[in-house]
Amino acid sequence: MFQKALAGELVNNEHTQVYVTVTESDSEQPQGLLSTTEEDKVEITKVEIHKVLSEEVFPNGDVISKGESEVTLLAAGSLSEDKYPASSSVGVRIKLDYDGQSLGGFSTRKLTRYTVTPLRSDIAFSMTSLEYQAANFGTGWKADGTMYVASEYMPKQQITSIVYNSPMSLTTNNFVKYTPINSDVIASSGVTGKFSYRRGSGSILTHQFDLSW
Repeated sequence: MFQKALAGELVNNEHTQVYVTVTESDSEQPQGLLSTTEEDKVEITKVEIHKVLSEEVFPNGDVISKGESEVTLLAAGSLSEDKYPASSSVGVRIKLDYDGQSLGGFSTRKLTRYTVTPLRSDIAFSMTSLEYQAANFGTGWKADGTMYVASEYMPKQQITSIVYNSPMSLTTNNFVKYTPINSDVIASSGVTGKFSYRRGSGSILTHQFDLSW
């Protein structure tokens, strides 16, 4: 499904939604003696695959569900002065598993598991570091409907020895909060982080990501 999405063949139906976007962002600039005033532009291809795995609708309209969102981020390299080719170099694939429930009058989700996989499609590039963390913020509810506002965190993962195409999974056993989606409630749940990469021994570029609902 991922390869079809990159080829422009989007398979959308009642239970699966696929999106592909290409954006440019400023690379995080290096610090210290290597700092530069030149801003490198990083082209990121983002492929999202959202699936509803199970769903139960009750007579009162409440819904209990399970689902997964898989997001692949592929970096093309620096676009300034045509330093790097526009083909994909390295990136990450992040899969978020969640439980869904109607709580407090909202559709809510609780992150149950997340899987992060470093990717490389061009051996001329290498990922130098990867950092990510799962967290819950803001107003939410426990499964019994009790409002819950305390923030929840998983330990931050900082990786410098990159093994490509090797999934790293963590289960959020300590998370109890369901946070609302598609609402004006101040809340967020998901995985944030960044990865750094370079071509050969060239300058290090960094892309930050926030995959939250």
